Amino acid sequence: MKYAKLINDNLQYAPNKIILDDAVVYNPSGEMLIDLGYLPVIYTDPPTTPDNYVLRSEWIEQNDAIVQTWTLVKNTLVAPKNIEKNEYFILDGAVYLSTAAIPHKTSVVPGMNCTEVSLVDALNIITSAQQ
Repeated sequence: MKYAKLINDNLQYAPNKIILDDAVVYNPSGEMLIDLGYLPVIYTDPPTTPDNYVLRSEWIEQNDAIVQTWTLVKNTLVAPKNIEKNEYFILDGAVYLSTAAIPHKTSVVPGMNCTEVSLVDALNIITSAQQ
């Protein structure tokens, strides 16, 4: 189980090392992290997306946990149907990268072989593939 704090609608994951009572604790227990204000993170599967919509992942605090939710967003831009390995595009402010570049990821955009990634991750994947 991962633990995090929700700050400005973004997850701040708990560190692997904390200082508790002047002692360094590596891999703290969930109970220790909860005492420091972190909450368990609950990931959810994305729902089926109708045509002309994309999904936006969001986080809410609910029942002493941080729960992933999904929001349907109208797709107002036309994105390429088949992007090649290491290609990316930006759609409604989100960065999408070909799933061929990150095979462990699955598409979150129906009909397109791509997945949403952070801009930093997209650039790192593209840069490392070009070396």
